[in-house]
Formats: sequence, C-alpha cells, structure tokens
Amino acid sequence: MMQAFIYTLAFLTRLPIPGLLLQEHENQATVATALLWYPLVGALIAAILILVCLSLPASCTPLLAAAIVVSLQCWLTGALHLDGLADSIDAWMGGHADPDKTLAIMKDPAAGPMAVVGLCCILLLKVAALAALWPDATAALFAALVLSRASVIPLFLSSPYVRAGGVGEAMSAKLNRSLAIAVCIATLLALSWLPSSLFLGSLLVGALVFLYWRHLWQGRIGGFTGDVAGGMIELTETSVLLVFALGGNYA
Repeated sequence: MMQAFIYTLAFLTRLPIPGLLLQEHENQATVATALLWYPLVGALIAAILILVCLSLPASCTPLLAAAIVVSLQCWLTGALHLDGLADSIDAWMGGHADPDKTLAIMKDPAAGPMAVVGLCCILLLKVAALAALWPDATAALFAALVLSRASVIPLFLSSPYVRAGGVGEAMSAKLNRSLAIAVCIATLLALSWLPSSLFLGSLLVGALVFLYWRHLWQGRIGGFTGDVAGGMIELTETSVLLVFALGGNYA
C-alpha cells in the first residue's frame, strides 16, 4: 500500500520522490491500488497551496494571489489533468461522433484552438473564483482538490476503460471495489465539516459534472480514457471552486 501511495504521489505531482522503483510502474497491483490514494494526494496538494496562501504578504492583491496559487498548482501537478482536458476537448470536437477518430485525436499531443480556448476558460474561472474568495480560500481549495480527485473512483467503478495498454487499464482491471467504495465514503466524511450549504452544493455540482461527462463519453467511445478522467478532475475542481465563490467567503 505504501508503494502505491508513493507511486500515486509521483504520478500526480512533480514532487521529488526518492527511491521510487521504476519497475513499479509495470506492477498492476500497485497501479490499481494507486487510484485509492487520489483523494489523499489531492489533500496534500491542497495543503501546499494553502501554506502558500498563508505565507503571502497582506499587500498581495486578490488577483495576484489567485494567479500565484493557480500557477503553482499547474507546476505541482505538471498540468497533468489540464492536458487531459485539452485532449478531451480536441477529441470531442474533431471526432465527429466517430469513436476511432475520437480516440486517435485524443492520443495526438498537438493542441487545437478549441483546446486552447477551453484551457484559458478553465484557468480564468479558477483565478476569478479564488480572487473572489481571497483571503478565505483555504476551505475551497481543500474541498475542490479532494473531491475532484475522488471523482475518478466512481468513474472507474461504473465505466469501462477503453484504451488498451494505458495506466488506467490496470487500475480498472485490478481495482478492489469494496476498498474503492470505502475511500469514497471516507472522502465524504472528510468534507462533512464544511458548512452544509457548501458541502451539499459541492456534492451536487460534482455529481452533475460526473453524470454529464460520463454520459458524453459513454455515448461517444463506450467508456473513458485517462484523458477523459483528467478532464473530469479539472471540471469538477473548477465547479467546486465556483460553488464556494458564489456561495460566500468561508475558510
């Protein structure tokens, strides 16, 4: 389990992880168990961002502070999920309802204009939401990063992974369903301290993003890929931040 946590930390962040064995990337049991650590890694990323928030000087304007936090998050995560969202947008727009063409475009590393526009919109919304919450953005960051990473677990539980040979194939094939459900419940309990309106609002928005995003890709390719999962993480994270920004300032 500890090796799986280390693997997840290395996979989802750019943090230097000493002693990570490269062959563990080929260990299907480790990769499958790694999915269960996604919410905790999201919490660790949130903790780093919150520490940065608390260390910024009082003279820092809300807009600048929000831009710093979002930029740092992009670096910490290697823009991994943003890349997934960009590939998903390109594939959806260029695939023209053809599953094979959709998957081929999704695998192409080039980013089209719609992907660029989509990423700009997501980043603008994140910065605007955090600026609106500033300086009380800590609870929003924690909820958004934890809930968004947890959202991929029900995706793996309810949809087939359609990209043969991908990291997600091992996660899907070897996932312990009982443990996965337990992690989802534990995540909800970890967020239950939030004000009830924000807690329920975040869950509602997260559920809507999950159901709609899953529906789109189930209809197009019969399941999902790693890029689809990454795109859902970004959409969920941004949506939760907007719930907090529109719901008031809470910390």
